Amino acid sequence: MKHEISFDERNDIIVMRVKGEFNLQDAMETVDKMDELGKDKKTILVMADMREAAPKLDKDVRKLMQDLSKRMKMQKFAMIVTNPAIRIVGKIVIATMRNARGSAFFRTEEEAIHWLKGD
Repeated sequence: MKHEISFDERNDIIVMRVKGEFNLQDAMETVDKMDELGKDKKTILVMADMREAAPKLDKDVRKLMQDLSKRMKMQKFAMIVTNPAIRIVGKIVIATMRNARGSAFFRTEEEAIHWLKGD
């Protein structure tokens, strides 16, 4: 998988960096990795860096991400976006998530981390 998913221990945030197209196989691997990273956490903060993502998302991927948001105890979801077309895709993803009020868009990683941590 060309995308990166890691846990930022300093900020206590799951970080997802999407690079190029994000297909169903990528989404399934992402769900597994996010489940693993968040399994011992009471609440989960997620930052998705979409600056290098392709501006499209299949229906199956949206459904899988919706299921993930139901399964995980995601408190906040920050999306880093600079491209207007990708922002539209991001709005679709957030609309499918049950915790849309705990979601926001940012232009920089620093802004996203600041919001996630509530500083």
